Amino acid sequence: MDDMDQTLGQQLMLNYRRALVVLVHLVLWTASLLLAFLLRFEFSIPDEYFPQIYLWLGGSLAVKLVCFSLFGMFAGLWRYTGARDLVALFKSATLATAGFSVFLILGSFRAFPRSLLVIDWLLTMMLVGGLRFGIRTLWQLAASVTREEKQGDRRRVLIVGAGNAGEM
Repeated sequence: MDDMDQTLGQQLMLNYRRALVVLVHLVLWTASLLLAFLLRFEFSIPDEYFPQIYLWLGGSLAVKLVCFSLFGMFAGLWRYTGARDLVALFKSATLATAGFSVFLILGSFRAFPRSLLVIDWLLTMMLVGGLRFGIRTLWQLAASVTREEKQGDRRRVLIVGAGNAGEM
């Protein structure tokens, strides 16, 4: 019965994995923009920004959702995150910032502080990249602990030779 519950849990996780990944990104992006506002205004956001902040947040989330999906940021396993993912993150965040800038220009939102675009871009890179590389680090740490436990009575060997000779 326990194996069946575990299999069911794994199947549910696989079925809803992409939705969970998108939800995590939406939370990180929301935190990124709100933290950008807080940093820009030294943790005291002026009242004049509150009526529009929800519209700006919605526009930012929509643009980021499209840009990140274009670069395949919602696929793959984070435990295998590497340089390719970092490049895709850079491209996604940069395109999203450019797209959000266009959204602001077309919407005639002149009150939006331009410095927030840079701060939001940096925080997006840090939060999304930090989460991905943090998960990879945890997976590697767990794997090394497991490997050390299994290697208790193994002998180390030195293989001399390169290519086919070393393989033989």
